[in-house]
Amino acid sequence: MDLRSVFTKVYTIQPFFVQCTSLYYKKTLLDSPVAHFYSFTAGHSNSQIMAVPDGCIDILFSCDPCHPEASVCGTVTENTRVAIEPGVTYFGVRFHPGVLLLRFGIKDADLVNNQLLLSNLPGGRQLVEQIVETDAFTRRIDLFADHFLSGISDWTDSPSGRLLSALLGLILSRGGGIQVRELEEETGYSARYIDKVFHSHMGVSPKAYCKFIRFQSFLHRMNTQGGQTLVNFAVDAGYYDHSHMLRDFKAFTSLSPQQYKQTINLPAYSRKIIDLARVNIPPPPD
Repeated sequence: MDLRSVFTKVYTIQPFFVQCTSLYYKKTLLDSPVAHFYSFTAGHSNSQIMAVPDGCIDILFSCDPCHPEASVCGTVTENTRVAIEPGVTYFGVRFHPGVLLLRFGIKDADLVNNQLLLSNLPGGRQLVEQIVETDAFTRRIDLFADHFLSGISDWTDSPSGRLLSALLGLILSRGGGIQVRELEEETGYSARYIDKVFHSHMGVSPKAYCKFIRFQSFLHRMNTQGGQTLVNFAVDAGYYDHSHMLRDFKAFTSLSPQQYKQTINLPAYSRKIIDLARVNIPPPPD
């Protein structure tokens, strides 16, 4: 299964990144391994933001001309605090789940709950300098796309890689709402072998990965759809019941859904997001 064919059904949300700023700019490219590019300037009262599981790799550039740097960040498996510099502008690239950074020889398994400095990787220092020296969000997107996206691929160059691509396609197409026994039935491989392949490449079990994707689906519904109950959101996102959703939500955000809504302030949250693919406005100044 072509992973890109299911990307439109997958959500990759980091709500506390949006919360820490007054405006969060994003841009999505069609038929791209990048879920979206984003840019924000951290508020002066912020020194940390919370990252939640999303199954993705991000590259986050700190565009401080005095201390330019970028980190390649893997998915976290629980809510995790990330240090940021107050008042600094950040440029980020969030890849879709299941994208492999072949250019740097990195597997997702290397990055789970981990970060690497981009400047320590081949060609990384030059890319950091070019991104930080460029003075506009859209120019940074073009620069990154021109010089980096040719080094993106999936795992289809080996038998275990092709199996993993098929597994990811099934998981993503179902929004994480699939059980391991169904993966067995769909692929003809045993649960033990599926688990081995998944851990080798992704660093987590297929069950854990499904949790991340299902949680992201629930977050999207909470953030964008009004007029429904949490129970309806949970069912639509593939949870068995309300208590099942509550356990995952608490583990991944440290908050209950009601506390999350109060903390994020959803009406204000939505107004902060400026989607450059949908509106014609000047790009953010740096």
